[in-house]
Amino acid sequence: MKFLKYSFVSVILIFFSLFVWGKIYSTTEPDLVRATRLADTIRIKNDLTFLTRECNFRNYHHLDSLNKAADYIKAKFQVISSKVEEQKYSFNSMKFRNLICSLGPDSGERIIIGAHYDVCNDQEGADDNASGVAGLLELARLLKDVSLKYRVDFVAYSLEEPPFFKSQYMRFYLTFSC
Repeated sequence: MKFLKYSFVSVILIFFSLFVWGKIYSTTEPDLVRATRLADTIRIKNDLTFLTRECNFRNYHHLDSLNKAADYIKAKFQVISSKVEEQKYSFNSMKFRNLICSLGPDSGERIIIGAHYDVCNDQEGADDNASGVAGLLELARLLKDVSLKYRVDFVAYSLEEPPFFKSQYMRFYLTFSC
């Protein structure tokens, strides 16, 4: 009987300790973590659908589709922030773009979150391409009105897929001013 009594008291003390620890920890979380906003699954689905259906085969063989996706992403970024820029570059006389949407203060430390919008071969590219961009857009929307301590750059980039993957032609530039 003593064993059960001590076990019960021990369990109560553990739960109480965890409760107190949780209260202390929750007051020390950064504002970014405490944000209670919910992702809009309809908006995510709409972004995903546009990129996979309206911009099929987004790769260097289909520049019209790749540019249509870039224009869409840029337009969505411009609704989120006034700080949107394009990084243009060329490969084999073809022009490509990385798109950057910045939130938070202009100076100080930066957090960079990226996703690529090109696809491998002739496919829709929903698995890590369009879904990654849809998630990137939604995260930027969720943080749009949050007072951020850091600058957060949301980057949508192209030429991540083969034959560029892990080659000198895979391009992602950011100018850092530290």
